[in-house]
Amino acid sequence: MNEHATTPLEVLHRHGLLDEIDRYFATHIATLDLEAGPGLALAAALVSQRTLAGDVCIDLADESLIKPYREILGDILPALPKWLKDLRQSPVVALPGDYRPLVLDETGRLYLYRYWALEQRVAAAIRARAENAPFVIDETTLASSLDNLFPADTPARDQRMAAMIATRRPLSIISGGPGTGKTATAIRILTLLQQLDSKRPLRVALTAPTGKAAARLRDALANADPSYEQLPFAELTETATLHRLLGFRANGRPAAGADQPLTHDVVLVDEASMVDLNLMATLLEALPEQTRLILLGDPDQLASVEAGAVLSDLCAGMVKPTKGRATDHNSAAPSLDSCVTVLRHNWRFSKSSGIGQLAAAINAGDADGALAYLDDAQMPDIVFRPCPNSATLTTLIEQHAISRFEPCLDPTVNHVSVADQFARHLELRLLTAHRQGPTGSGALNQQIEHGLRSRGLIRQTGPNYPGRPIIIERNDYHLGLYNGDFGIVLGEGDTQRVCVLGHDGTPRYFYPSRLPQNQTAFAMTVHKSQGSQFTTVILILPLYSSPLLSRQLLYTAVTRATSTVEIWGSETLLATAIETPARRSSGLADVLRP
Repeated sequence: MNEHATTPLEVLHRHGLLDEIDRYFATHIATLDLEAGPGLALAAALVSQRTLAGDVCIDLADESLIKPYREILGDILPALPKWLKDLRQSPVVALPGDYRPLVLDETGRLYLYRYWALEQRVAAAIRARAENAPFVIDETTLASSLDNLFPADTPARDQRMAAMIATRRPLSIISGGPGTGKTATAIRILTLLQQLDSKRPLRVALTAPTGKAAARLRDALANADPSYEQLPFAELTETATLHRLLGFRANGRPAAGADQPLTHDVVLVDEASMVDLNLMATLLEALPEQTRLILLGDPDQLASVEAGAVLSDLCAGMVKPTKGRATDHNSAAPSLDSCVTVLRHNWRFSKSSGIGQLAAAINAGDADGALAYLDDAQMPDIVFRPCPNSATLTTLIEQHAISRFEPCLDPTVNHVSVADQFARHLELRLLTAHRQGPTGSGALNQQIEHGLRSRGLIRQTGPNYPGRPIIIERNDYHLGLYNGDFGIVLGEGDTQRVCVLGHDGTPRYFYPSRLPQNQTAFAMTVHKSQGSQFTTVILILPLYSSPLLSRQLLYTAVTRATSTVEIWGSETLLATAIETPARRSSGLADVLRP
């Protein structure tokens, strides 16, 4: 231990293992129990740090998490049995159910009280929905509609099972990777529900955590079935982000809740893997018992930016996933497993698709297999380019990226439709793990802009120029703009505006100076790309090892592409990332298991 440091917290801070906010919180907790040893302050600092990193709690029994701290502090950090005993004796630490700043459960998971309470609220609401009696429906109409919408002798049989669950249960979870037909299943489910209740149009909410994901859901539903707009429920269908649907105000509080519930018959949430614990708790409390909740998502993608991995926990908490098998969904004792369907058949990527096989290898943690696919000349839709340093990265961007962005800034761009301009920007996107650094989104955007400017395609000296893509980074409830919304700068001078597509697809125009915090979006982080699809994705790995590199990050990036994926970087770093799963500490799955 550093003899010049006055406390163990100071030692960890100097080694870069604690931020100032963690140290401040732990110091405050320690003042509430002056008789406690250093274990209390250390535990408080660690649970603060892990919560800010996205965990709901910290598992003190997980030696892989504690090892870096123990290596520095040595015997100052108590052995686990004594540590847990001391914490349980502290008046600052509660057993589950008590109200104190920290909560320690029987397995050794330590929570901030707020997140323990959120986890319990979500678990109770999910369990109640899963165990509620099935809806009473016309079985004859159901059988006939299922045969028309989901032929039993086709690969759609797992989708048929998902539809059966959604018609009968207040909760249905449809899990599957990109291209497995989650959205196509959703529109057929809505059609099926309308056929079962033909006396009135259904009130439907199509929602997602981000604006772009909500808009993509709306577009995908419309494109999936040309007759969508003629369906009875189409007029009453609302497309919105979860924040907008729940009526979050500038003070951060939602208008919707138990006292003012939502009035929809069906709430369908896409990209549910992005929904954090707090947002899920808020949504569940705003839903009446009779409202059907349908969650669509891929639990293998990156989890939410905020704390929690709710979809992954829900899927892990089920007993047996439904995979097109016969199940008694009218059982008198329904459970969570009877609410979950895993879609397996991939409609987008054939068995010979490089993207599909690469994504599967990454998801399985098979680094050798993934590298072999990238080296296979018979798979032209996946490409690996070595990128050992910044100079090589600059060359690769100049040779393989700049010219592909030229159509977005063509001088005639203002003479084509808004839809065509947005489509051009979906042709290519550079993705990265970081915001900062030589491979961060900020530096990549600067390099691309420099290259476009050197070719005469950017003539303005200011930050805005015709064709500039932007992504909103902060919610503005007054303007109705939300984190993740995508826009394009149009025009010049006094007529310059930023166009953002509304959730109904209508173009909305804003003065650039009125926009909330935003950044150029030729390149973006993988987190920001969730809920989007691009024809070609170029994933740029960091030049050095990074804690952000994980199997889930790679899988999410690769599956953003519909046609081609390129990965630039080091094979060693790529293999390490594939072999490194990102883990979110949580007790939700255990609480949900029977």
